[in-house]
Amino acid sequence: QRLLEKRLAIIGVHRRTREELRDLGGRIQVLPQSQQFGQERIALLPHDSYYRDLSHLPMEQRARVNFDHPDAIDTPLFVEHLRALKSGRAIELPVYDFVRHRRTEESRRIAPRPVVLVEGILLFAEREIRELLDFKVFVDTDADVRLVRRIRRDLTERGRAVPDVLR
Repeated sequence: QRLLEKRLAIIGVHRRTREELRDLGGRIQVLPQSQQFGQERIALLPHDSYYRDLSHLPMEQRARVNFDHPDAIDTPLFVEHLRALKSGRAIELPVYDFVRHRRTEESRRIAPRPVVLVEGILLFAEREIRELLDFKVFVDTDADVRLVRRIRRDLTERGRAVPDVLR
């Protein structure tokens, strides 16, 4: 608690699927101590909001991009936003359209909070990001469970076909 009173803490959570973070988030919310923190004390910064804008490419080419590679992420913007939050400045979080593989014109304002929870599958791939994290957490789930969750998510939320998900 003293850490939260003194400065902002950035917690990096590496997960293999978003559902693992949801599982972890659900567990954190049921802890009695979490009630003292509240939503107003924690900001969530999803790494996959920083996928590069591919609107300049034809849709067929966008669909072939490997989004599980660090080059798919706009790391300079992500690092800039982490530094801004650390210095007490709000940021405009990009909103990514996972169906069309592009950034939208919209953004979400994220204000600095005592705890910034940063999450993503590629979060620990870049040294510059790792160095900005005060704490690092790795969440793991069995591979078969991850695959089922990813297929379900990509079919329902991202409009993809099973062969595209398995590619």
